[in-house]
Amino acid sequence: MNDVRLLIIDDEEIIISVLRDFFTDMGFAVSSASSGKTGLEILSANDFDAVIVDMRLPDMSGNELLEKAIGLNCRPVYFVHTGSIDYELPQSLRKAGITEENIIFKPITDLFGLLTILKEKIGARDK
Repeated sequence: MNDVRLLIIDDEEIIISVLRDFFTDMGFAVSSASSGKTGLEILSANDFDAVIVDMRLPDMSGNELLEKAIGLNCRPVYFVHTGSIDYELPQSLRKAGITEENIIFKPITDLFGLLTILKEKIGARDK
């Protein structure tokens, strides 16, 4: 799965670092942003296959970022990254095709499992 483009939007540098290193080792082209505004700027100027969005960003919620990103008519598969076990997808995100399978709970304990899910979701989108 070479040339898969992944954007990670998270304000915790350690999380960005771990995910960037892992997915780069797996052959992904990885970009990152530590705020919603920067993430949206990067997303609007580039094509990505997948985007991982933290729910707590310094300048906006992850839900707000996802709603704005969906409004850009970009085609990536979006993943919600949250530490809240009580997180529920808003109806607006469900209508855009984001499902419970797209929720990644912190801490990520199985990066290879996450890799499998990303590949499956990207593959399904491309069919």
